[in-house]
Amino acid sequence: MNVCISEKKDRIGIASTCIAFIVGCLLLATLTGCATQNAGNVTKATDQNSAVDSATLLKKTITFPAWYFQGKEKSDVVSALQSQGYSDVIANEDGSYTVTVSIDQYNQLVDSLHDNIVTLLNSTVGSADSPNVLKVDYDNSFSNIKVYLTTNKIGLSEALLPVKYYVAACIYQQIAGQPVSCTVSIIGADGNQLSSTTYPKN
Repeated sequence: MNVCISEKKDRIGIASTCIAFIVGCLLLATLTGCATQNAGNVTKATDQNSAVDSATLLKKTITFPAWYFQGKEKSDVVSALQSQGYSDVIANEDGSYTVTVSIDQYNQLVDSLHDNIVTLLNSTVGSADSPNVLKVDYDNSFSNIKVYLTTNKIGLSEALLPVKYYVAACIYQQIAGQPVSCTVSIIGADGNQLSSTTYPKN
């Protein structure tokens, strides 16, 4: 029993570390203004990642979720956001921050997040941390992610993938103004589904 408790604590600790790492990486990528293919496009027809409908919009108000800023001081967050050109920075009671951005900044933010999550998913395949991952399939909004393994058993590293994926996906969806929902399915080598996790849970 002590061994089981120890393993459970280890998994919780590793999962917490993964979440902190993912959020930190996405935040860094966001605030440093990564290159974007679609910056400046302001309609759904030209920027599929963005939920902006009208090319006449000049600014947009968005809210960064609280878990984006875990462990960071309010003054540091406000300063970082303002230094990147975000105006009217409001610190909300739940720890989230609401800012006003230009449409160009908004599209750059959404596209940057999208590109970084694609990189996160693709880099899992055959990686040192996940050697049993054969392929990862996903839709454009990351609402459905399928992980294909070379084995029929889920190891520790594979068990943590849903957490890594849905944290990143849900951050993107919230910022992009899309429905916040992500289902991560793990498929064994024989084609059978080994697990399926949906977040947020209904």
